[in-house]
Amino acid sequence: MGNTKMINVTVGEVIHLFEVMKKYEVTCNLEFNTEESSNPLIGISDMPVNVEYFIGSVDGDSVIVKLGDADFSFDLRNHSYSKDVTDCQINICIASDGYAAWFNSNVIPAEGIEEANSYVEYEESVDMKIELNVMDDVNSTSGGNPFEDGLQALRTLLQEGRVIKGAHVIGDGNQVLTVGFYDEDPDHE
Repeated sequence: MGNTKMINVTVGEVIHLFEVMKKYEVTCNLEFNTEESSNPLIGISDMPVNVEYFIGSVDGDSVIVKLGDADFSFDLRNHSYSKDVTDCQINICIASDGYAAWFNSNVIPAEGIEEANSYVEYEESVDMKIELNVMDDVNSTSGGNPFEDGLQALRTLLQEGRVIKGAHVIGDGNQVLTVGFYDEDPDHE
């Protein structure tokens, strides 16, 4: 058995990998290690996994990983993220000063591994416009809910690190949101 080479990734890709595990209903294991000990502080085996992106106000945003009934919160400021995707398994490490949380999936089918490897980081310079109509769920005659679909698309973009750059209210419940990556250069258009 060889060494595992972890590759640094963005929080967006880590969320994508956890969502692949959830989609394929693959259980996940956790080893929570501290610098003070060579033995894991916490070990959890074969639990269903879920992930959420939490938008915080004071401490900033966080990723919340749920394994069974246990929730683990990792703020974006103080953690690094890495991965190793093999031909049948996803390994994720979320680390900070003093500890590392190692998540590894059980066996994932080939199509799940293909999906895990298909994550594409979006170009930072591209802004997107999302039109939301709060009346869509009331007026919808199709089986879907366009408002909820728009919110889900917005959530995904925010999880990838984008921010809402502008909002324009059209009327009758219609709003157009401009979403893109934060630009620290105020002269950049």
